[in-house]
Amino acid sequence: MPEKTGKTVIVDGVIQEDGDDPFDEATLVFDLVMIAHSSNGKERTEVEWKKSLEERGFPRYRILKIATLQMVIEAYPE
Repeated sequence: MPEKTGKTVIVDGVIQEDGDDPFDEATLVFDLVMIAHSSNGKERTEVEWKKSLEERGFPRYRILKIATLQMVIEAYPE
């Protein structure tokens, strides 16, 4: 991946830490489906995404809400 122009795109849910998002419950239902089909499914808060991305060499990221219950996370290397 080119260091200056490359990016990783993730489409997944990002739950709110305070639990105030009315769609959190629906997002978690989607995760139950994911967990039923995979042994490693997990819903993450933005803080958890930040830590996970940084550990994998993506210190810069942005989260974009899209029209569904999912989010688009763009992660950029150094």
